[in-house]
Amino acid sequence: MPISTDGCLVVLQEMGISSEIRDIVKIARSRVGKSSYRRGADPNLWPGVLDCSALTKWSYGQLGIWLPRYSVDQRDFGLRTDNISNMAPGDLIFKSGFRNYYWDNRADGVGHVGLISSSNSVIHAANSKVGIIESYIDDFTDGNDFRGVTRIAENLGKLFTLTLPNGIYLETSMEVRWKILQTLQ
Repeated sequence: MPISTDGCLVVLQEMGISSEIRDIVKIARSRVGKSSYRRGADPNLWPGVLDCSALTKWSYGQLGIWLPRYSVDQRDFGLRTDNISNMAPGDLIFKSGFRNYYWDNRADGVGHVGLISSSNSVIHAANSKVGIIESYIDDFTDGNDFRGVTRIAENLGKLFTLTLPNGIYLETSMEVRWKILQTLQ
């Protein structure tokens, strides 16, 4: 862009569009102890009732980021790695579970997903007994159950969520870019 980020935000504000930086970990953590767990949770019941992949999908949705519904698809959606040394808050972490989904390799099946909240903890929808909890990352990385980490977005701490007034519809970041550039002409 030919103007700074602050300049873009001023242009958007003049158009009636507000912006804020939202914390994905804080969003997911807001459901700990508040949402109940149900496998295959109906989207009409979110965020009060969630399963593991619904929690991650709903949390990212609060940032305006779409994720697929199933954990195996979420693993393949972003930048996948099996290297746990580069994990960061907001990354998704996967392991096998009670019922695994897989494409062509049953041994690589995914049954559970959580959102990394720090270097040693994960927020996830565990089961119907405990609901949404924050637990040690070792629960995901120890043993043969670990199925990888996926980074959905870089620099999560710098992503802006836009709130649009009635009459303005922007679906993609490119459309935001074009709106801003049109005002500079």
